[in-house]
Amino acid sequence: MESTAKCADLTGTVSDDKKPASLRRHHAANVAQLDMGATSAKVDGVTFGDSDLDRLATIREIEVETHSNAGEVHRTIVWPLVRDGVVYLRSFHGPAGRWYREALADPDIALVIAGRRVPVCAVPAPDDASVEACSAALREKYRRSYSLAAMLAPATLPTTLRIEPAPAPARKQVPGREPASVGSKAR
Repeated sequence: MESTAKCADLTGTVSDDKKPASLRRHHAANVAQLDMGATSAKVDGVTFGDSDLDRLATIREIEVETHSNAGEVHRTIVWPLVRDGVVYLRSFHGPAGRWYREALADPDIALVIAGRRVPVCAVPAPDDASVEACSAALREKYRRSYSLAAMLAPATLPTTLRIEPAPAPARKQVPGREPASVGSKAR
């Protein structure tokens, strides 16, 4: 059976704070699964490499690729942020931003970094620690930007997303054949 790489299948429910019912997030211990001491973000054994983190920490703008319910692909320029090995995005237009709404509806998105498409998962991160980490990264990286105030406005703070590497797709198993072991050569 072939499977595709997807964000976790846990769905949120509508609560008093009006979180979208379609929220999906990685396994229950999202924050606990991050290896904060390392130089790469690590979730469930999948990591952003040091080179990707370095690039995201220094590049000023990237594109985020989302899609509508109808499957139409959209790319939007965003500011990538890295703080303590964790990648964040925040919506300039707050909750009304199209890319943000589409990422909530389907968190399997992609970052386009210097022309290279990197599949990722968007995880809502409205908790105080994530919001402050993202805000601190914004203040540091974009301190001279006229748009910084909008990115730190109270309405945008809850749109903080933690960006996690997408799990690698499962390999298709051929019936009757054992998978090759590491270091073995195909014949």
